[in-house]
Amino acid sequence: MKKSLAIAWLCVLCFPVFGQATYSGTMVHQGTLTYGGASGVPLTYAARTDNCETGSESGCILGTSVGQQGATLSYLGRAGDTLPSLGGLSGAGDGSAHCVTDPDFGAVICRLTDYTHFSSAGLSFNLGSDGEQHRFSADSPPSFLLAGTGGGANALIGLTYSGSGSSTAVTSMLTALYGAQLPASGYVFSMQTANVLWELVQGQYTPAGAVNSPPTPCSSGTGCEYVDQINKLILGCTSGTIPLCAGGSLVVSRTKVFDFNCEGAGCPASSANQNVSGGHNIGTDSPNCLPANWDATWNGSFMVSDDDTSVTVAFSDNGQGGQPGTGSCTKGSSAGSCLGAVYLANFTFGNGCRALNTHTMSATGGYGPTGAMINSQPNVITGIANQVLPDTFDMHDGNQLPDPSYAVFVPGALPACAAPPTVNLQSFTTDSGGTPTFTTATTNSFFVGQTT
Repeated sequence: MKKSLAIAWLCVLCFPVFGQATYSGTMVHQGTLTYGGASGVPLTYAARTDNCETGSESGCILGTSVGQQGATLSYLGRAGDTLPSLGGLSGAGDGSAHCVTDPDFGAVICRLTDYTHFSSAGLSFNLGSDGEQHRFSADSPPSFLLAGTGGGANALIGLTYSGSGSSTAVTSMLTALYGAQLPASGYVFSMQTANVLWELVQGQYTPAGAVNSPPTPCSSGTGCEYVDQINKLILGCTSGTIPLCAGGSLVVSRTKVFDFNCEGAGCPASSANQNVSGGHNIGTDSPNCLPANWDATWNGSFMVSDDDTSVTVAFSDNGQGGQPGTGSCTKGSSAGSCLGAVYLANFTFGNGCRALNTHTMSATGGYGPTGAMINSQPNVITGIANQVLPDTFDMHDGNQLPDPSYAVFVPGALPACAAPPTVNLQSFTTDSGGTPTFTTATTNSFFVGQTT
């Protein structure tokens, strides 16, 4: 039997980590960079500003030592280059033994997971496929890392620190919150509060069962319905302080924030816990977001905006990219006829819920314009502004952006694109990457920044 091992890393002196930033593409920095972390304390990183790599570049300085301005890089991935040891396959199992200092840039890089550490739990680790998810807690340096453990399970890893600067060492430990204790479909850390996790619960639950610790599913009985529910989790200690909770234990309290599904016998006319105030639903569920008792079996990447005010998720009862009317749906309100991967639902604190149906290209919600999505700029099919968007499609993914006003989705099968068939979805884009966006603000501007 083969075993695979995934390893999580933390770059202690790399400025993006503690500021919770993710970058992609080519970036050029000059001089000292200062960033404000989640705790408000500025972080500085004395970046090298030279272009020296192999010794032949204009910024190279003869006689400099490894790591100094103008020195050649000691590691370039060449056949003769050797990576520093981080404990081998099984790992060293203690904090100081699996941290190394990058000789070229001075950053301390620590291995947070290994077989020696967590073999008793039988875990392997991953950080998912999307680098935008908030995997580290918001304090600086972070007290927790949220890791995937295979098969859709999750684990919360505690982090403690000793030493300083290049002598910093990180010790990681598996907390009691892993596996069955974190059973939901999605988790991300708050970017605003260090001990807060956001949770997406899917399946069949009673109202009380959905906020149990851990959530307790049901199969029948009064109040047992399918939910797509956001919970707020607050981490604490019975004694001591997080993450060690010396003399006590790590505990979690759950509070319902919002269920995208309509709840109660009054659906779809009204929902059990709606609370309309000033034209906005500030309650915890809605009659005009997702169907009542809808068994969503797949969701896109679960993300929350950086200011903790907006959550957007793609949903399907027929798997990723599932098209309406295909597949076999046997449970909940869509039993006998799958709706497909067509719902992009947003909840915004203080406003309520809005949802986009990408098969009908229409919006529903408790605030803002609803109905057919209108393209406010000239499109390539008609050349006329303010026309109904003609494309319909299922989704491969969909999630919240860091900006609370916007979400992004990725289309699935292009054959589902509406007539004329010679025009594909890539004609309607917001940027050079071909990614359409859906605004969660009160206007119905859909493909923002589209060009003809």
